[in-house]
Amino acid sequence: MEWDLENDSVGSWIGNGKLEGTLRFDSFQLKYVPGPSAPSGQLFFDQLQIAKKTVTLVEQNGDATPATFELYQNYPNPFNPVTHITYDVAKPGFVELTIFDVLGRRVRTLIAEEHQQGRYVAIWDARDDHHVAVSSGVYLYRLQTVAGVLTKKMVLLK
Repeated sequence: MEWDLENDSVGSWIGNGKLEGTLRFDSFQLKYVPGPSAPSGQLFFDQLQIAKKTVTLVEQNGDATPATFELYQNYPNPFNPVTHITYDVAKPGFVELTIFDVLGRRVRTLIAEEHQQGRYVAIWDARDDHHVAVSSGVYLYRLQTVAGVLTKKMVLLK
């Protein structure tokens, strides 16, 4: 990707507009100062990280056919370093399972995809979306489906 600041002082992306691969940018700042010299400048990156894409295990239990959507208490709780979160989906549709810290900041999106009716288990390895281990503390996990939203607490002890 390129950002053409010489011809567009506001800045426009050139290319497909997507960062692909394992390299992700949280944010960066560019400044263009027009002048008689050839365009040049510096680009500073703060906290540049290379993130490894990980797939969270989701198992479907074919024996259960839930009539309602349900979010169960994670097991074990307290946990270190891995916990299992079981949930039931009563109606097919989009499901999102997200971890938040006690201040309400999103830590990790475990699931964000279409589900069929059934019981599912997601595993959280106490890492954030950037694959960085999180600190001990209380976390909230929220299940959002077409049927509604449920939230529960869990404790990470290191």
